Amino acid sequence: MKNIIGVIMCGGESRRMGSDKGLLPVHNTIQAKFIAAKISFLKVPVVFSINKYQLKSYSEYIIADDLVMDDNEAAGPVRGLLSVHSKFPAADILLLACDMPQLDADTIKNILQVYHNESVYDFYVYQDEMYAQPFCGVYTANGIDKLSERILSQSPANISLQNVLNNGITKRITIKNKNAFTNLNHKK
Repeated sequence: MKNIIGVIMCGGESRRMGSDKGLLPVHNTIQAKFIAAKISFLKVPVVFSINKYQLKSYSEYIIADDLVMDDNEAAGPVRGLLSVHSKFPAADILLLACDMPQLDADTIKNILQVYHNESVYDFYVYQDEMYAQPFCGVYTANGIDKLSERILSQSPANISLQNVLNNGITKRITIKNKNAFTNLNHKK
C-alpha cells in the first residue's frame, strides 16, 4: 500500500448536535474510535484531528501520540487537514469524519482502489448530485502541498474543502451507497 494514513476528523464544533460527536458512546467505545475501527483492515496508522479545546476529553480515550491538534489559521476541516499534513508531510491522507456511522467497507475500498489505479489526481472523493463529499476521501501529500502554497497567497479562512476540491485536480467518484454518507447532525 502507498504511504497513507487514516485521519478521523473530530475538530468540529458540533453546534447543531449540541455535544462533541466524536465522543458519543457507541458499541462500548466512542464514535471517533468506532469510525477508526472501520479502517482497521487497512493496517495503516490512524490519527485523530482535534482542536485545542478537545485535548483533555479525547486524551481520556485515545493516546496522545494519536491526537493531532490544530496548528494553523485555516478554517474548518482544512485546518485539521493541514495540521495532520504538517506532522506527516510525506503521507497521503484517507480523510474520514467522526460522524458517519453508516460508512461501510465497500465505500472505503472503492475509493482506495481508484486512488491506487489512477495516480494522476491530487484528491479522490465521492460526488453526489450537487457536491463533492470531502469525507471518505484521499488527499495526496502532493495535493496538500499545492494547497499550502495557495493558502500562503490567500486568506486561509476563506478556503473550504469544497473550494479545495473544486480548484484542485480532483477525481470524483459516483456514490453507490448514499447511506454511507449519512452523518450525525442533530440531537435525537
